Amino acid sequence: MQRDLFMERREWLLRRHRALSPRQMALAYGVLCMVSLSVAGGFLLLGVWQILFFSALEMSAVGAAFLHYARHAADHDHLILSCGSLLVASRRGRVLRQLHLDPGATRVTSPATPRAPIVLSARGVRIEVGALATPARRLQTARELRAALAEGWCAP
Repeated sequence: MQRDLFMERREWLLRRHRALSPRQMALAYGVLCMVSLSVAGGFLLLGVWQILFFSALEMSAVGAAFLHYARHAADHDHLILSCGSLLVASRRGRVLRQLHLDPGATRVTSPATPRAPIVLSARGVRIEVGALATPARRLQTARELRAALAEGWCAP
């Protein structure tokens, strides 16, 4: 039985490694606040109220840093190669950008340095992907994507 080539697709998900989920971050922030405010409360009982002010200022700064981390914890680049289309979806914070490229005209440029992203170019459009992934993952993805595009695996 011949495979249905129009239903085939290959996907690559390039995202950063995150140590904590947003829920774990909220829990860690809560524990930090409790400890800091407990110490400040102890000093408040001794009559040193300035510690409470600096503790609140410190927890505000840590909260802002945690909020920034949580907003970008889901950042990623998602490449979907199917017959007639290479979809590149990039999420940065709340912004999701999607771009369709022609697989037959797309050229893949591997990262030249460990910090460089993968460059996809097709018909005057140039996009950089994989900046969040590890260098080894970027090289592997560039090789696999170049091979899949050269193979023409979805052509009937």
